[in-house]
Amino acid sequence: MDILLESMKLDPILIECSRHCDTAIVRADTEDLCNESGAAAVLSEESSLRVRAYSRREPGMYSRPQIDSPKVVVSRAIDSGCCWCGADDRDDLRSDYAQCQACSTVIYTEPYDRAAYASGEAGSFYDDRYWSQHVPEVLGLPRLEQRARADLPERAVFQLEKVLRYLAPGARILELGCGAGSLTYLLQQAGFIAQGLELGPSAIELARSRFGLEMVRGPLEVLPTEGRFDAIVAIDVLEHLPDPLATMTNCVQRLEDDGLLFLQTPCYRGEGADWHMLLPREHLFLFTPSSVERLLDAVGCRSVTVEDSLFPHDMWVVASPQQMLEARADPLAGLTPIALALIDARAETLQLGEDRDGIDADRQAKAVVVERLAAELEAVRVDQQAKQILVDRQHDELGKLKQDQHAKQALVDRQHDELEKLKQDQHAKQVLVDRQYDELEKLRRDQQAKARLIDRLDDELTAIRDDHEARGELVERLSLEIEQVRADQQAKEDAIQQLDSILRQRQAELESAWNGQRVVEAALQDKEATAQAAYAQLEQQTSELQNTESQLAEMRQQLAILRADPLFRLGELIRALLGRKRR
Repeated sequence: MDILLESMKLDPILIECSRHCDTAIVRADTEDLCNESGAAAVLSEESSLRVRAYSRREPGMYSRPQIDSPKVVVSRAIDSGCCWCGADDRDDLRSDYAQCQACSTVIYTEPYDRAAYASGEAGSFYDDRYWSQHVPEVLGLPRLEQRARADLPERAVFQLEKVLRYLAPGARILELGCGAGSLTYLLQQAGFIAQGLELGPSAIELARSRFGLEMVRGPLEVLPTEGRFDAIVAIDVLEHLPDPLATMTNCVQRLEDDGLLFLQTPCYRGEGADWHMLLPREHLFLFTPSSVERLLDAVGCRSVTVEDSLFPHDMWVVASPQQMLEARADPLAGLTPIALALIDARAETLQLGEDRDGIDADRQAKAVVVERLAAELEAVRVDQQAKQILVDRQHDELGKLKQDQHAKQALVDRQHDELEKLKQDQHAKQVLVDRQYDELEKLRRDQQAKARLIDRLDDELTAIRDDHEARGELVERLSLEIEQVRADQQAKEDAIQQLDSILRQRQAELESAWNGQRVVEAALQDKEATAQAAYAQLEQQTSELQNTESQLAEMRQQLAILRADPLFRLGELIRALLGRKRR
C-alpha cells in the first residue's frame, strides 16, 4: 500500500482501513490528480490501485465522481458480513443477520460468493432457476410470466407516477434489474427513451416476446461509460447487491449533471429478527432511511428524498447530484394517451379500493356492533333466566310463607275464639259478682234498718225502764251472758267486716284482671303465653271467689241463726239500753 502511494506521489492525510474488508480509502490533496480535489484510492483483492476523483464540497463530503477522468474505474471488494461503510461494529439480529452500529444498515453475515451475484450465467444465483424455481417455490411469489402481466397496471403505473413527478416524457431512463420489463415497457409507452438491464436470460427473452423490448444482459459495468442518462431506476435491486457502494457509484457516474436516481428497497424500521424481509442469500443489505441517505451521500448525491412506497415494508428514494430536487408543476404534461389512461384507471381502482375498504370497514364495524349486541342479548337472556329462576324460587318461598301465614292465622282465629269464650265466662262471673255485691248491699241496708229499729226500741226501753228495775238482778246475770254473746257477736261482726274487705279486694283484683285481660287481648298475636298465664290467674281468682262465696254463705247461715235466737235480740236491746244509760 505504501509503495503504491509513493508511486502516485500522494501525501496521505487520512487512511481508513476496515478490519474485515480488503479495502482502503485514502483522502489526499494533490495537484497532479485532481487539481485541489480529494482522491480516494481503493485497493482491490488483486492489490491493484484505482483512483476515484471527487470535487470537494465541504470537509468530509464529496460530490459526484467525475467520469471524464481517464483514471476512474470503480471496483470494490467486500467480505461477507462486512458493511458497505467499512465499519465492523455490529449487533446481531439473529444468527445470519446483524445491524451495523455505524450506519444502521442490516447486513447478511453468512459467507457467500460475490461473483455469483454479478451475472445470470448457469450456476449463478440469478440464472434461469431463480425465476422458475426460487421465486415461486422458496419465496412463494408469482412466476415471472404472472408478474409481467400483474405489474403492468399496478406497480408499474405507481412507479411511473413517481418518475413523472420529477421527470418529463422524452428523457433517457435506464432501469436496472428490470425483470420481465413491465416498467421499462410502460416508460416507453409514456414517451420516455427507456432501456432495460437484466441478468437472467429467461427474463430477457420474456421481455422480448411479451413487450418487444431489446434489453441489455449483464451488470451495470457492461454499459459504456460514454452514454449518460437523465434517470436510472432500480426497483427492488439495492438489497440484492453484494457491493451497493460500487454499484451506486457507477449509477451516479452514468447520470447527467442534473440526473435523478429512483430507488425502491425494503425499509428497516427496527422490526427485529422476525421481519419477513430478512431473506438469507437474497437480501444482502437492508437499509434504513438514514443509512440509504448516507450511502447516496457517499456516492455524490447532494439531494436525497425518502418517501413511502406502494407497500408498507418498502421506501421510495429519489436522489440527485444537484443541490435540490424540483418536482414538476404538472406531472401529467406531455404524457401519451395510453399512459394517461393507465394512470386514470389506477386512480379509479384506488378509489374503488378505498370505497371497498370503507365499505369493508363499515361492514366490520357493523359486524362488531352486531356481535356486541348479540353478546349483550345473550347476557340479557342469561340474566333473564337467572332472574326467572330467582322469581320461581321466591314464588315457592312466597307459597311457603302464605301456607305458614295461613296456619298462623288459623291459630290466631282459634286463640281468638278461646279468648271470646274466656270473655263470655269472665262476663258471667262478673254478673255473678255484681249480683253478690247487690245482695251484700241489701244486707247492709237491712242492717241499717235494724239499727234504726234498735234505736226505736231503745226509746221504748227507756219508757219501761222503771218496769224492769225489779228485774235488775236477772238483768245483771243476763248481762254477763249477754256480754259473752256480744263478744262473740263482735267477733262475728269483725269477721263479717274482714270478709267484706276481702270481697272488696277480690273485686279490685277482678277489675285489675279485667284490665289486664284487655291488654292481653290487644297483644294476643305476640303474647299468647301471657294470655294463658292470665287465664290461669283468672282461674285461681275464680277459685278464691268461690271460696269467698262459700264463706259468705256460711256467715249468712250464722247470721240467720243469730237473728232467730231470742237471746240475741234481747242482748241487742240490753246493749242499747246500757248504752243510753251510760250516756
